[in-house]
Amino acid sequence: MSDEIIVICGPESFFLDDVEENCVDCGSKVFHRPHTPKGTYICLRCLLKRVSDNPRFQGSFRVTKETVKEVLEELKMRKTKH
Repeated sequence: MSDEIIVICGPESFFLDDVEENCVDCGSKVFHRPHTPKGTYICLRCLLKRVSDNPRFQGSFRVTKETVKEVLEELKMRKTKH
């Protein structure tokens, strides 16, 4: 198992302070949160290709507590607006 941190990034910015990077595999513009650990930034499409191309893929996926909190707060705000 590799100690490499793979940061799965989205194709669109969701928060005003999102950080812009480029996918390490395809070069497309991707975004992640500023508190995300440093690592290999990759879009979901390229990650899925890596996993499907490597049947022995041993990676694990995590989300930071900060991201969970931010997303839940955003969803709560959106719900109160409707």
